[in-house]
Parts: sequence; C-alpha cells; structure tokens
Amino acid sequence: MIITDIKNSTGAVVSGLHETVNQVATGSIVAVLNLVYKDHLTVPFFFGGDGATFIVPPSIIDNAMRALLLFKADTFENFGLELRVGTIPVSEVYGHGEELLIAKFRSSKTLSIPVVLGNGLSYAEKVIKGIDYIFSGQNSQEEELDLTGMQCRWDKIDPPEDNYEVVTLLASAGNGLHKGFRMGISTL
Repeated sequence: MIITDIKNSTGAVVSGLHETVNQVATGSIVAVLNLVYKDHLTVPFFFGGDGATFIVPPSIIDNAMRALLLFKADTFENFGLELRVGTIPVSEVYGHGEELLIAKFRSSKTLSIPVVLGNGLSYAEKVIKGIDYIFSGQNSQEEELDLTGMQCRWDKIDPPEDNYEVVTLLASAGNGLHKGFRMGISTL
C-alpha cells in the first residue's frame, strides 16, 4: 500500500490553499497512475482531498515511490507544503490483525469504483502519518516526473441549478459486519 498525505493540510485550507491542497493530492494520483498505465495495469486508489491511498503490486512499488519522492520535493519547492509519502506491505497490515477486503463495483462499462472493507486502510494511514514513520527511500534527480494528463476541472463543472452544489462523498463506516468500509462517489 502507498499513502500520500499533506502535513497540516487543515491549516493550508484555512489559509486559502484549498485548491492547491486538492491539486497536490491529485498530482500524487497522476504520478502513480501514469506509471501503472505504462505497465498496462489498473490499481485501486482513493482520493482523500489532501492525499491518496493506493494498493499496488510489488512490481511497481519502487518506481512509484521514486516518482512520489520527486513529486514530494516539487510540492515543497513550489507550494511550501510537506507531502508525506509512505508505503506499508499488506502483509504487515494483516500481521497486526487488521482486515482488508477489496472489491470492484462496476456501474457501467467504463466506470468501476473500488470498495474496501475492514480497518486495513485506516491502520496504514495511521502508521504513515505517525511521528515515528520514516521512509528511507531516495529520489533520483536524474529521473523526470510524469504528470501527463493532470488537470483539475471542478471549477468548470457548474451545478445543475443555482441552489445545488457539487459534492464528493467519501464514506467510511465502522462497527458493522466489517469494522470499516471505504468508497468514494462524486455527484452533482
């Protein structure tokens, strides 16, 4: 699992940097997905507003982390925001007794949404956001960051009527059959 998160994103949003925070989170997704698509793979990922979570095969973890470390450096240089980047093996999540069940909900030929049950994602986020977490990887300045296709068009989507808003729902439930549930839905 790979997790990105902007440290003190709430403070950044309060300071008027809401769009920048979303842009950085989106950039972390684009950096990973561009690598994944080059290998003709798809991976489940979750946008969190100030970061993202990915479940990826071991074959791409090193390249993805190198790209994210480059993006982390660019984020700090260009926006002064500290992007946390970390990885945790799924086996470690299971080793701590956490549950992680994943499914794919396909609502049409072109749209599928990952659905996760269990506390595995929450556990991984706590580890990577923890003060003791240190990722020891190094980024290479010779590599080039691929953010091809990155765009944020939420400001171009008008609500259907003046009294409506564009809403993104991130559902996370607990205490059910499975102790956690995560699914993202965007709607007008």
